[in-house]
Amino acid sequence: MVRIIPIICKKFPTLDFIIGGDGAKKIILEEMAEQEQLQDRIEFLGAVPHSNVRDVLTRVGFSLFFVSGSLYYLLSILSLCNRATYFSIVR
Repeated sequence: MVRIIPIICKKFPTLDFIIGGDGAKKIILEEMAEQEQLQDRIEFLGAVPHSNVRDVLTRVGFSLFFVSGSLYYLLSILSLCNRATYFSIVR
């Protein structure tokens, strides 16, 4: 994600990112956003409580998930989606 987000932002100037989670990659993504001057295009939500996931998903046109964790958790998130959803499981 660190390499692809700047490329996507250049190619699609009206596309913004909403990133949830407090995992190890968050710091790397925040540093990338600062280096590439994309702070106004990337919103970092931090940890999103299960009860708020649906509210976040209704804000987006499509969802892209990079999940490090259980497949069960991913499937529970996907069950809340009512739009195009793409995901990648990372370890």
